[in-house]
Formats: sequence, C-alpha cells, structure tokens
Amino acid sequence: MKEKKKAFQSAFKTFNAVGYTGMVDMAMDDTIWEPLEQLRNDTNSLQVHPSSRILLMKPTDSLNKVDRAAKLARLHNAETTPDCRVVSIKNTSSISSLLGHTPQDYQWPCTPLATGRSKWQSTALEKNTNRSLRPRIEHLELASARDAARLGRLGITASIQPVHSDPAILRARPRLIGHDRCKRAFAYREFVDAVAGATHGSAYSSFSDRWTGSLQAGLKADFVVCDVELRPDSIVKEVVRETWYEGKRVYQDQAA
Repeated sequence: MKEKKKAFQSAFKTFNAVGYTGMVDMAMDDTIWEPLEQLRNDTNSLQVHPSSRILLMKPTDSLNKVDRAAKLARLHNAETTPDCRVVSIKNTSSISSLLGHTPQDYQWPCTPLATGRSKWQSTALEKNTNRSLRPRIEHLELASARDAARLGRLGITASIQPVHSDPAILRARPRLIGHDRCKRAFAYREFVDAVAGATHGSAYSSFSDRWTGSLQAGLKADFVVCDVELRPDSIVKEVVRETWYEGKRVYQDQAA
C-alpha cells in the first residue's frame, strides 16, 4: 500500500509539472481506489481532481461491482468530495444488457472502435438521450466535417485524447486510415478552441464546471502559467512555468 501511494504522489507531481489539475480514470477498481482514497485522507489534498469510472469486465461479477460503484458514489461525489469522486461505471454492450436500465436516465460516454462509428453512435445518442445529460463520444480524434457539425447540434462532446493514436507516435496511421482522412484528425479550429476544450470543455463534460474549468469568481483557482510562442513550428516547445491548484502553487519550473 505504501508503494502504491508513493507511486500516486509521483504521478500527480508529474501531471502538475505538465499543467494538469484534473483527470478522469476510465478503468478504476479497488486495487487503485483504496490507496488513492488513503492518500487523500493522509494528505487532505491530491493536488489534482480525479474522477473515476469503475471498470466492469466480467459478466459474472458485474452486478456486484455496480453495487460497489453505487456505494462509493454515495460516499464520494460532487457534493461530498468533489476533488476525488466516483462518477459512473465503464462497461461493454454485453454487460449493459444485464443492468436493465433505460438509456434516457444516464450520461453515455461511448467509444468508437472504427472509422465511421461516430455517425452510428451519434444517431443512437440522439434517439436515446438528451444534451442535459452531456453525452460524449470518447477517442473522437477523427470525424468528418458533417459529423462534427452534427455533434455540436446534438450537444455531444467530442472527447479527444491528445496522445491517443497520435500520428507522431503511430507512424502507420496514414497507411491504415488513408492520407485524406488524416487531414481531419485532431480538427481543432484554433489554438484558443483547443485550450477551451481542455479546460472548460473537460470540466463541462464531467459535470465539474460548477467549481473548476474557467477563471470566474466563486470557482476554484486552478490554472497554469506557460511560456509559449504561438507559432506552429514552436508551440510544441511550450514550457509550463507554474501550476496552481485551488489557489496554491503546486509546481514551479526551477529554470524559470
């Protein structure tokens, strides 16, 4: 347990050093949650806002895990511990059939596993949910202009993971999906849009915008000070100088 807590502290310091003050864990289980909860109790602050989704893998024990997730969510939620909470479960369609809930009652973050799936998923979300539940499509680094416009019209968040299938890492991407499709990958309009998506957009998609995600009176002072040149050839050399979490500086670049 001690080693796990030290690993968390090291990870959170690394996140702070590159400008993170919040995150969502999409595969939480008790082996991760217990040391995380203990660390929060020990330190009274994790210096990030983690939101967790309990992972369901096996149909045989999924209902027990749903009960466990519900219990944790009653104890750790936006009202009790907004800095460390359980927000939902993560499951496959085969496991969903065991749960017996109506889709209109819940937020549905979906993950497309092939090019073109976003069109099918947005159709399903349009028929089975509404924008007040803030539905999302995860890993949506690639979508046609028509699909992107439809997502906005329906209030569906395009949850883009900056390093998921990054062409800088996955060099075979153009060959796998085609050079023309690659032109639409990571289709941010402007730098400001990307920053807004990573800050207020992320907070909005996880119902955290009541306390973080933008610089407003009454919200937590979570922000980053960066040294950046706004040119395409140099923006990747951006340096985080300071990271502030709840009004306290949690990281300072020693070279500054």
